[in-house]
Amino acid sequence: MILGMDLGGSAVKVVGMEGEKLCLTHYEHNSPRTASRILRELLEREGLKSGDVAGVAVTGLGAERCDIEKTGLPFARVPELPSIGRGAAFLAGVDRAVVASFGTGTAFIRADGDSFTHLGGTGVGGGTLVGLGGRILGCRDPEEIDRMARTGDLGRVDLTIGDLCSGGGSLPADMTASNLAKAGAESTAADWAAGILNLVLQVVGSMAVFCAKGCGLDTVVVTGTPAALPAARAAYEKFQEMYGLRFLVPDRGRFATAMGAALQWK
Repeated sequence: MILGMDLGGSAVKVVGMEGEKLCLTHYEHNSPRTASRILRELLEREGLKSGDVAGVAVTGLGAERCDIEKTGLPFARVPELPSIGRGAAFLAGVDRAVVASFGTGTAFIRADGDSFTHLGGTGVGGGTLVGLGGRILGCRDPEEIDRMARTGDLGRVDLTIGDLCSGGGSLPADMTASNLAKAGAESTAADWAAGILNLVLQVVGSMAVFCAKGCGLDTVVVTGTPAALPAARAAYEKFQEMYGLRFLVPDRGRFATAMGAALQWK
């Protein structure tokens, strides 16, 4: 078995793979534990011995300074960019796409076969959702913000095209003209939750559209923990209809980069 480990800005993701078969997954948010301790305890919990692991592929922001060598397992630090692209393309079952790796911030990668190109990124991501949620709602849990948002009314916080004109143009009336521009004293916490979540999802989606059209690609793959929120799938279904692109949000997308790392093991 090959272990893939993604040490991100706010979470640790681990996968175990035998060839292209996913055998185990593990996720920790804001973990104080070291990489070596996480792996040792994971192997013990899964009933695995060191001899069951042929190697550990480590990637992510924390890979360079982690203490992975203390496990005694064969390991390699692998580049994050191809890990993002390879894992996303593998999960989505595509060869060519723009990958939006939606983590604490968001990176955009062009995947084209075995070629992976960094297109750019934005500081808007899951960290933005947590930060705004904490300050405005007193809640830093993305899943709880998502639950709050389900009973919120975007019409009480977001300004739409329909608010500005009577219609008849090429843009749909319910399209966002300005995020949070209508928020006021009458807006409830649920309304704010819907608006904050919509803001973050739309920024990532819009940048993905620009990247895809600039590259001449018709497919966007969105991975990362925030992409697993129910609101994300709904938002990107609308983007798909509006822009004529395929937006794919694969299951287990939070583990895409860890899987991409494992798939690079030689």
